[in-house]
Amino acid sequence: MKVLQANNFHYMRGGSDALFMTEIALLREKGHPVAVLSSASEKNVESPGDHAFVQNVDLESPGLQDAMRYFWSRPARAGAEQLIESFRPDIAHLHIYYSQLTTAILGPLRKRGIPIVQTLHEYRLICPTDGLFANGKVCERCVGRSFWQAAGERCHDGSTLRSLVSVAEATVSRWTGDVKGIDHFIAVSDFVKRKMVEGGLDGNRITTVHNFLPAGDEPAAASGTGRVVFLGRLAEGKGLMTLLRAAVAQPTLPFAIVGDGPLRRRVEDRIERDGIGNVKLLGSQRGQALDAILAESLCVVVPSESYETFGLAALEAYRHARPVVASRIGGLPEVVTDGATGYLVEPGDAVDLGEAIRRLHDQPDAAREMGWAGRRLLVEQFSPERHYEQLVSVYRQML
Repeated sequence: MKVLQANNFHYMRGGSDALFMTEIALLREKGHPVAVLSSASEKNVESPGDHAFVQNVDLESPGLQDAMRYFWSRPARAGAEQLIESFRPDIAHLHIYYSQLTTAILGPLRKRGIPIVQTLHEYRLICPTDGLFANGKVCERCVGRSFWQAAGERCHDGSTLRSLVSVAEATVSRWTGDVKGIDHFIAVSDFVKRKMVEGGLDGNRITTVHNFLPAGDEPAAASGTGRVVFLGRLAEGKGLMTLLRAAVAQPTLPFAIVGDGPLRRRVEDRIERDGIGNVKLLGSQRGQALDAILAESLCVVVPSESYETFGLAALEAYRHARPVVASRIGGLPEVVTDGATGYLVEPGDAVDLGEAIRRLHDQPDAAREMGWAGRRLLVEQFSPERHYEQLVSVYRQML
């Protein structure tokens, strides 16, 4: 099978981009020719196969042309037509394509009768601001209802204008086929699938295929005395303030925050204001640098207060045979088994979070056992082989 993979960006910005890139590598490893459709950027990773990097939408300082392409991108449509002609894909697999590639890419694919599948990395089809999270809490006002409620609630960063733009873009996408134009959807967790069905999508058109991560070489044994590591984007809904409160309550335990994002300054200010000396901000880390941090960790924490679609940070912990303390929310309970590979805690409860971390520290043998149970789970349930088998099964159904 020749696969056209499409995503807004061809470099690592977050978990969805990581899956997009690793999935391309996996398909090529299995012998599938892969073409890439994405937006142009100086950060783009080189693509060895057929590709079209189309004019991007400048979201930082947008002009009139950017505003128009935000809703419907003629360059993206042209790029899709170019790849269809030169590569002749058997199937098209879309990831996050709104606001850059847009639904403009659907027409050429459908005209040529190419089946289209899309991985649902977020809740964009039922929430115009993507995350089912607004104004500091879980929000489901638009699920199964009109998107325009998001404007009244100012769901996008508390701004009426930004919320209106998000609602308008989601509405245009709906009119131009973001549901009807897709043949089949891939949910990254059963939780995502359930939410989509609640929002009106046909469950028969959705298949769960969990994210994956190669296990790599067997890690060193855990010492049980390392840092508590947060790994992810510093953004609303990630539970960062709850994490800081837990760190204050556990002053003898060292914490490390790995990642970057819009809340970085707020986190820095809170650490400085409250004199939280046991928390270090390490910024974005990848490759060997990240491996070194996790190899010396006690555990990884995922204290999310929004509906996480999956939880790639947990798989990173398992790769290093480290346990996970995660919120009991969204898709996280599908990745973390309470009492077996770590602990599940109540979202927003700093006391519950801190006590779970302390239990791991005070019971190093149990923590090590949980870490190795997590690694076994990674190998058995979230491996590249398992992901590939499930993914290709969806492709074959569409063909």
